[in-house]
Amino acid sequence: MKYLIYILFLNSSLIFSQNLESIKSKDTIYIIFNPQSNQERVDIGKLSKLSDHTTLLYTFFNDNHNISFYNDKYLNFDNIEINKESAIKILDNNFLRSNKETLLDIEFFLRNGFRETFYAIQKKHIFLVDLSEKNNNRYIFREVLIKSSFEEM
Repeated sequence: MKYLIYILFLNSSLIFSQNLESIKSKDTIYIIFNPQSNQERVDIGKLSKLSDHTTLLYTFFNDNHNISFYNDKYLNFDNIEINKESAIKILDNNFLRSNKETLLDIEFFLRNGFRETFYAIQKKHIFLVDLSEKNNNRYIFREVLIKSSFEEM
């Protein structure tokens, strides 16, 4: 019985147990957004009448710092010029289970520090998945651009 409780505890705890050093060696990072405290999603809407894409802003924060992830049809002006749209992947639960070492969530930011995490991932290829958008055990992974604000409050 004791072992059963221990196994259940391990399975119910967060699947994201990596450390900051292991993240530094990865090329692509996946951010898990699960609407709860210290997280916010803002639908900015269409930034221009010519756009057919909704702009999304996902923010992770604590009392002093925040890190935001921005998704739009094009992530920067260079991509507009070459007509390179931000990537979208549709993946299932198996992907989440098999890529635990590259998945970051709010607990990772709180445990390792927002500033340290930002500097570790700022030059990486980043995708964000909003767990509230689950459809038939499949998730939408959106390519995002990272922004930060390190203002002392």
